[in-house]
Amino acid sequence: MCNTTILIVDDEILVAEDLCERLTSMGYRAGSIARTGDEAIALAADSRPDLVLMDIGLNSEMDGIEAAGRIRQNQDVPIVYVTAYEDEETLGRAVITEPYGYLLKPYTTAGLRVAIETALRRHKRRDDFCMTGWEQTELLEKMGCLVMLVDAVGQIKVCNNQLTRMLGYDAENLQGREITEIVAQGDAALVRELLGNSCVKGSAVRRECQMIKFDGSAVEVAVAVSCLADDRGENNRFIVAVEDLSERKALERANGRLADSSKRAAELAEKAVLANKAKSDFLANMSHEIRTPMNAIIGFTDLLLEEELTADQREFVSLIKGASKDLLGLINNILDYSKTESGKTELEVLEVSFSDFSESVESLIKPLAQRKGLKFEVSHTTRIPALIHIDPSLVRRCLLNLLGNAVKFTEKGHVWLNIASVRQARKHYLRFEVIDSGIGIAADKLNVIFDDYTQAQVSVSRKYGGTGLGLAITKQLVDLMGGEIFVSSEVGRGTVFTMLVPNEVSGSKSVTPNERERLDAAIARR
Repeated sequence: MCNTTILIVDDEILVAEDLCERLTSMGYRAGSIARTGDEAIALAADSRPDLVLMDIGLNSEMDGIEAAGRIRQNQDVPIVYVTAYEDEETLGRAVITEPYGYLLKPYTTAGLRVAIETALRRHKRRDDFCMTGWEQTELLEKMGCLVMLVDAVGQIKVCNNQLTRMLGYDAENLQGREITEIVAQGDAALVRELLGNSCVKGSAVRRECQMIKFDGSAVEVAVAVSCLADDRGENNRFIVAVEDLSERKALERANGRLADSSKRAAELAEKAVLANKAKSDFLANMSHEIRTPMNAIIGFTDLLLEEELTADQREFVSLIKGASKDLLGLINNILDYSKTESGKTELEVLEVSFSDFSESVESLIKPLAQRKGLKFEVSHTTRIPALIHIDPSLVRRCLLNLLGNAVKFTEKGHVWLNIASVRQARKHYLRFEVIDSGIGIAADKLNVIFDDYTQAQVSVSRKYGGTGLGLAITKQLVDLMGGEIFVSSEVGRGTVFTMLVPNEVSGSKSVTPNERERLDAAIARR
């Protein structure tokens, strides 16, 4: 094989280069590449190749069939057509040039090897039946693929070791059998059709079927049949190349099952998303109906506390009021989370007074801190504009969540709120730092602290209560505003939450003093 030089004629350079690589990998010497009929004639005359692989549909004045005819007039070289054409007119023109093979695209490497070896052997020994049985076996072994030689009536004459090993037969047990005996019963007619079609088309015909092993099990294969004719043009036998498809078919079935599972998982995930959205939409729409009864209970407890009550009665009513406020806080967290999750929370950037905004936050948190004996201060580390451009409702909710947690989880010491105006990536931000000297958060919990329904420890939930939604809501709102939030902490030393909120002029609108009063009142009611 190493001394066999093959001339490639194809006007598609990528196809020609692929063919060249295949020939080299099989041990042939790929000679020059011709892209037109004239080039093919000239190169064939100069290089004297052992075989020519000719594309019929050359994009030139002279197609492959005409070029092959002129080459055959000048020199005795076997020509194998490699083409996608199989119409009767093309076949008729090709037959006149007496090709030694006709290989249809797309072809396999095994089919290419069979076509080349068959053409070379026919050219060397014009009468194929003059080969001895040993020569036939040697030829099939050199092909490097699963292959057998079948006579005109479909009887197996020779088969190579690769095929016998795959089927589990001894060579002697295969030779002399009808080829239809080693294929599945339902594929026998297909194999007979393959043999007949290869004679008509003069090229390798490939189909998939099942072969039966010696142990009775079936194996999925692809069979390519090439017809061999003697010098008199009589179709005397066939080369049958076999490709074991077991691994490929198993992989295809596994991929099919995986695709089905993925599709099913996607459908379930979509249903879960829709169900979750329906839940969130329901809770968001029901927020008023759920909050109203709780506010009524709290309101009536306030009225009761103004009446003449015994000490026990006053204690009981105070417990009802405290428990109702706690429950309303839990309900508010769940409803706010569902509203944000369902996309019903809208961003409205306004121009507001910074001093009014910071004082309103301070006025709500300072009493809570003082009741626990904690120091609370609001400080400005940089100069901040008198008017800021934020969504005051959303920023306030975030700060109340963060500061409320800081007070709740701090037994002694302090809670600070530092505010600064910063610039990052050509944008202006307000940076809010909530600093406490509380219990802190373990390092392995910092990466999940903003997850839904998450608290640092189970014992914390039992002692301090809460839904674990406050930080999740805060993170969602910060994302909605186009900001960022970070946390750093040390157990027993305290925690620092840093929140960056855009402070941009574009898209904001001014708020009059009366509107600001109404807005603050609405926020306070939330």
